[in-house]
Amino acid sequence: MGEGTAHSWTWWAEYFEKIGFYRQQYLDEENFASRLGGVDFLCLSGGDTFAIAAGLGPAGARALGEFFSGEKVYLGSCAGAYLPLRSSQESLRRFNFLSIPVANIVSDPPLGLEFSPRTMIPYGNRYLIHPVRDEVVLRPLGSCPQATVTAPLFGGPPFAPGADTPGLIPRATYENFTPRTSFPAGPELARRIFQGREAVLEARLGPSTLFLLGPHLEHPRFPAANQFLTYLLEPYFARGPKTAPAEPGPEETSPELLREIKKELSRSRFTVQSLTQLSLSFEIGRKLYEPEKIAELLEFAWKRIRKFRPGAGLPVAAGETLRTQAARLRENLEDFGAAVRGGGEAAGMMLQSLRSAKRFLAGFLPLYHRWGCPGEEIN
Repeated sequence: MGEGTAHSWTWWAEYFEKIGFYRQQYLDEENFASRLGGVDFLCLSGGDTFAIAAGLGPAGARALGEFFSGEKVYLGSCAGAYLPLRSSQESLRRFNFLSIPVANIVSDPPLGLEFSPRTMIPYGNRYLIHPVRDEVVLRPLGSCPQATVTAPLFGGPPFAPGADTPGLIPRATYENFTPRTSFPAGPELARRIFQGREAVLEARLGPSTLFLLGPHLEHPRFPAANQFLTYLLEPYFARGPKTAPAEPGPEETSPELLREIKKELSRSRFTVQSLTQLSLSFEIGRKLYEPEKIAELLEFAWKRIRKFRPGAGLPVAAGETLRTQAARLRENLEDFGAAVRGGGEAAGMMLQSLRSAKRFLAGFLPLYHRWGCPGEEIN
């Protein structure tokens, strides 16, 4: 949930909640190298692959290489699927772990496709294109009981491995589209680049296993895609921390702290909702950011903070830290709103508010998983 990520990492957090994995850690570029060794499953979500790689830097690349030297599982969706692939780009080449081509890097810009982080960006002397967006239909391969699966695609790759690529198992192909599929340059280009290509790959790298997902199988609004993902991962669950929600510890707790944090979160939700009404969008690095991404993070927290039982509290030391983070988030969002209204540096404040929202949520979720009600259904 560090630089380059937006909100889709919460889809992984929710997926693992649903299947009973509550011992979750949330890594960023500051703690990635130091804490990765204690992780069994590493999930890297969508976002700006270039910014993620730059944020992790050489130390992050070395830590990831060490991670792959153990019997670990890597789950990369969208940007996370691109990151370990071989690349000549400066920030990406440190992460050249797998030689798997993708079909959406082309020599010439296709007619009708505009330059935009969502549709086409320069990639060295070539172009990375995204001619399909939203829903796609996948065909699972092998013995999966599901004939087809619908999942969302927001810039993930169509893989184009060679037939003799060692240690590679295709798990699903792009089969078709739906009435909800978007085609920025028409369906013909989309069919040519995507249809029949591999959408999900399982790869071996030493003793580790990598699952590379073009579409977001972890998206919470696509239960059939979640089911397919569970089918793929089930053989590896014995390695992971599948546990009942942890019992609250003996620490002193404060209901008042929880109430204050909830008030701060409520104020932040109100502020960001007002910003979502303004149709704002900021191009930062190679990705578009909107207030809606912050709103999704805050709604993710709000649905869970409301699940604490009456009279419940938070441990005092951790709660004080979280209260400070909640106040900083609210202040950043208010400054963001002021910059938008006053013509200030709104893009910078948007990014700072997004960082604050991610830090707050990363601090809140472990407390929720222990002192809240993580086993209850989230509505």
